[in-house]
Amino acid sequence: MFIYNKMQAIEEVKKNGFALQYASDELKGDEIVVLEAVSKNGCALQFASYELRNNLKVVKAAVAQDGYALECASNELRNNIEVVLIAVSNNGLALQYASDELRDNIEVVKAAISNNAFALSKASERLRNNRDIALKAVSINAYAINCVGAKLRKEKDIVLAAASNEIPGYLKISEHILEYVDEKFTNDRDVVYAAVSKDGTNLKYASERLKDDIDVVLAAISQDVRALDYASDRLKNNREVALEIFSMAPRFFFLVGFNLRNDKDFMLDIISKDASRLFDATDEVRKDKKIVMTAVTADGRTLRYASHELRNDYNVVFAAVSNYCFALEYASENMRNDRNIVLQAVKSNGNALCYAGPKLKNDIEVVLTAINNAPESIQYASNELKQDLAIIIKELNKEIINRYNILQDEKSDNCPKKHIKFSNIN
Repeated sequence: MFIYNKMQAIEEVKKNGFALQYASDELKGDEIVVLEAVSKNGCALQFASYELRNNLKVVKAAVAQDGYALECASNELRNNIEVVLIAVSNNGLALQYASDELRDNIEVVKAAISNNAFALSKASERLRNNRDIALKAVSINAYAINCVGAKLRKEKDIVLAAASNEIPGYLKISEHILEYVDEKFTNDRDVVYAAVSKDGTNLKYASERLKDDIDVVLAAISQDVRALDYASDRLKNNREVALEIFSMAPRFFFLVGFNLRNDKDFMLDIISKDASRLFDATDEVRKDKKIVMTAVTADGRTLRYASHELRNDYNVVFAAVSNYCFALEYASENMRNDRNIVLQAVKSNGNALCYAGPKLKNDIEVVLTAINNAPESIQYASNELKQDLAIIIKELNKEIINRYNILQDEKSDNCPKKHIKFSNIN
């Protein structure tokens, strides 16, 4: 559908500037229509007549709305400093559409990188190697180091300025300053320390010498505990480093070196503070009864991490289910068939019966103890015992109804109402 009516054209481009493409050639050359269009969508300038793409008023309105509209302007206006400054102030990357002369203009380039530091990549080679401009860019965004000229990327003050700058959150996940600097700086302590202090995972790109520097590593893990994964084996097994990880983010304790996680005295101290760290212990430590008892007494759920031998140890399992009845799930088959242990578990919550051995699911005392505090746990009893219990429950219901009727006959609201427990039934 083409538009030939001026009023209709104005109405349409006010809604969507790109509707200008459907206007007649005459209307594409109408300043009023085109001004309305580019004020709505700057890049609608591409559909205007050549005369209006060379019109200062129209082009200024277009680039003010969208800096990228500079691409559609005439060559003459792309070399107009007033137009270009408006464009790059709106979108720094519009610098790429400026004339070669203005991409070599210090005022224009500074305005562009003030809006977007990466605009430096669109500047002339001369200005990409301008120290003041380079420092301005990396102080705005550290990753603009990629846009700095090759000569300046080898200068320590430029690299240090970038490494010392705050890293934008959206880049921390996948980008690292030390990836993009000259290799010599990955062995420069000042640069690496500054980089890891802003993003600890920069340690991945540090030299082996600095990965073994305790101050650098502590700075890195203080910023991001995951950085320990890139430290030297010696420091992964350093107590000070390990304790720092434990205090900051215990769930990352698995990054600590094997030797420390295999040290029984060290792990006993750690587990006494956080039982769940038994998960990070070595197999040898998980076999130590003293350590495991410390863990399960504090948190019965940690029985799952104990060695097979200790999950078959009466004292260990009893301590675990005393703290957390459902730890019965992690006990050995032999322990799940131990009457005392199962009774201890179901006293706390009858539903722990589901983890009892078959023999005890058929034990009347065990099952009655379970359903006394969790009636629904009857579902875990043996089929044979369920049938017997069905008769008991039927008789119990009769007793409850009889007692209710007696109370109604007495017509007394003050009579004590007893809670009848299954355990009282002979």
